[in-house]
Amino acid sequence: MSARATLVLLGGAVVGLAVALGFVLDRPDPFLRPGLLVATIVAVLAVYGLAAAVVLRCRPLGRWAFAFVLLVAVVARLALAAHAPTLSDDAYRYVWDGRVQAAGINPYRYPPESPALAGLRDEAIYEQVNRKFAPTIYPPAAQGFFRAAYAVHPDSIRWTKVAFVLVDTVAICLLGLLLLRFGRPPERALLYA
Repeated sequence: MSARATLVLLGGAVVGLAVALGFVLDRPDPFLRPGLLVATIVAVLAVYGLAAAVVLRCRPLGRWAFAFVLLVAVVARLALAAHAPTLSDDAYRYVWDGRVQAAGINPYRYPPESPALAGLRDEAIYEQVNRKFAPTIYPPAAQGFFRAAYAVHPDSIRWTKVAFVLVDTVAICLLGLLLLRFGRPPERALLYA
């Protein structure tokens, strides 16, 4: 099988496994059957590793390969962004910090449980926020991102995840351009993607 066909096959497998992982994570408690979760994650990583080996061991595959790597990376990320957070509750803190800033309050000033923020609390976001006793730990650039994401679609975990996908897409494109600049095949951006 040609390197091109192998990469396309592996890319399709990555997307399929990302979709499967999303459904595994959507189960009421995916940690009750950790074998299924671990097997799905291992399968995704194994296929990704094979794709990385193809990209690293073959001669440059051309611009189509970078476009394909980018497409697979974006589709796989969006497949997971469609699902509620399971492995981490950080996304709730991102939305909370955006909400606090939208209210004109410095997120470094008060922890979420502070009486000063009582009017911002709700069941959908506040109840899921971790470390309610501590003000935010995220740096100013991240806070700007949280505020911008909140301004586009307030109180949306999914939108916040999609916003991260957009930033990641830009990063992959910049990495591809950087690889080209240094005379390397841009499809090697797969190592990040």
